[in-house]
Amino acid sequence: MELRTTADAMCFRGCYINLAESRDRDRQLRDHLQSLGLDGHYTRFEAVRGADEAAAYQSPLNAGSIGCGLSHQRLLAAHRDSGVHLHVLEDDAVLHPRLPALFSQVAESLPWDLLFTDIYFSLLTPQHFQQLNRLATRHRANGGAALVNLRGMPFSGNTSYFVHRNSIGKVADLLGTDWIRQCKHDTFISNLVQAGRLRAFVLMPFLSTRSALFEDSTIDPEYTSLMRAMDLQRAAFYADADLEQLSREAGQLGPGGARNPLLEVYVETTRSILAHIDQGIHQKTE
Repeated sequence: MELRTTADAMCFRGCYINLAESRDRDRQLRDHLQSLGLDGHYTRFEAVRGADEAAAYQSPLNAGSIGCGLSHQRLLAAHRDSGVHLHVLEDDAVLHPRLPALFSQVAESLPWDLLFTDIYFSLLTPQHFQQLNRLATRHRANGGAALVNLRGMPFSGNTSYFVHRNSIGKVADLLGTDWIRQCKHDTFISNLVQAGRLRAFVLMPFLSTRSALFEDSTIDPEYTSLMRAMDLQRAAFYADADLEQLSREAGQLGPGGARNPLLEVYVETTRSILAHIDQGIHQKTE
């Protein structure tokens, strides 16, 4: 049976965060949602301008990061009584066409507070990489998707995530504003997940990614080589990723600092170990 992706077939409502002055981002996201038949299912939430709020807080964060986190917190607080699952988007998100149908399939499959459709992994262990690699390989073979528990797998990024209809107020209250004195709001959420205070999962493969607009960030003024490396890794887990192209781009990344022979040994030996595990063999050296 063909899965429908029209609004009447979905069990959630969506909001996207957008600054008043970011009209091009607003237009591009609206066009994207319209191309998926979802334009009437999402509403715009005006982002907080960090420059207008930063002076009220003592924080190590820049104004853009403060404004971004406050935007998420206030959006959640405003929808705490909505009664339906909430899909929160930032305005540089790109959604996979199958996302609405697949979310509807898994929404009631297990208890959750947050369900991300893409994230940054802070630093994947070989074990976690192998888990995600198996799921990505399975998707390429049969088109299926899976949920991965994020407790024990530190992450960041809030470009696209669902909040359970019964957890919207809970997430808003736990997020609050305490994070402003410590770290970015997405890292704070990850810490809550690692502590077991929120139940969070990510869809694998990722069913959203970031548009080309992310290089012109409204949060971080400079797009660094580290940010590029993280974006390439994140993009590689997207359902329709061009892995060959991403691999070529990754190969062009600079070292990002002075040469460290120990780091090079670690990276290359880890590459070899993972390749052997991926092939399911343990070869003897000749």
